[in-house]
Amino acid sequence: MTSPDHDKHGLHCLAVPTPFPELKSVNLYFLRAGGGFYLVDGGMKGDDNRIQLKNKLDRLDLQLKDCKGVLHTHGHVDHFGLSAWVHEQSGAPLYIHRREDSQVEDRPWQDFSDAYTWRTTLLQRCAMPQIMLSLVNQGGKMFWSFNDRLPSQGLRWLTEGDSFVTDSGIWSVMETPGHSPGSVCFFQKEKRWLLSGDTVLESISPNPLIEPSNEEGDSSLSLLTYQQSLRKLEGRNPQWIFPGHDKPFTNFGALHQSLLGFSKKRQDTLYQQLSGHTYTVADLAEIHFPKRSVQEQYLIYSEVLGNLEVMVQQGRVVQESDEKGIWRFRVTA
Repeated sequence: MTSPDHDKHGLHCLAVPTPFPELKSVNLYFLRAGGGFYLVDGGMKGDDNRIQLKNKLDRLDLQLKDCKGVLHTHGHVDHFGLSAWVHEQSGAPLYIHRREDSQVEDRPWQDFSDAYTWRTTLLQRCAMPQIMLSLVNQGGKMFWSFNDRLPSQGLRWLTEGDSFVTDSGIWSVMETPGHSPGSVCFFQKEKRWLLSGDTVLESISPNPLIEPSNEEGDSSLSLLTYQQSLRKLEGRNPQWIFPGHDKPFTNFGALHQSLLGFSKKRQDTLYQQLSGHTYTVADLAEIHFPKRSVQEQYLIYSEVLGNLEVMVQQGRVVQESDEKGIWRFRVTA
């Protein structure tokens, strides 16, 4: 199916580069609204990206001061890098879900230290080796300062059903946690267009990341939550998806089934590896993804634990804690 003429309807896209080889670029979207516009996601920080954004606005006969708000799909570093600068130049409010605050809000590290302590506890319960855990936490602190964080006075919290009036119609907020705790999509009902952020990507795994739900390090069940969000989106039957990375695409239903099939295959492999054994997440991560870099470990542990939790809910696998609080998994007797 030919991509819709979204420019004609006041939806414009700008792809800016990222320093991450697996991503290459990230999309910013411009939604015309009267004489102004809403910016959807803020891309990566960088002087070259600022220039690209300004040049795009020039081509659209718009200026930064015309920005009515920056709408964020989530708070990962490649999605809000220019947002503080846009706010500084325009005064536009910065919209994001409250559950992303520790990722983006410009407050002292100590204000959010509990969230990172909980994450450390979660990874300890997965039996991540201490030296690896230290390196992963160092990486987390590096990402903390990777972008200009968003000023508290400019933040506005998004919730389910919030709406924004634009030239292309009314866009409504859909809470779609999973990829991150506060991920949202923006849906245009009449056209069935979906601005999906990283919740729905055609050719890249969305990587639902494990997150703690309390100080004991209990998991937020990110993959299960993500699959629930996909079912919610399928109920809206989006015709065109405008993702956070790469080009627009259609056929959401087929992609949904493909993602479920991919997870099922992964779960069957883990199940076979568990047969006759009791393993930790760390054990299965090493068996399933041997000799991977430290930078990949958080994604790997997220994938392994997420799929184990699905099988626990299905009754295929039992999850137990040992005397140190470390989770161990075995197949159901």
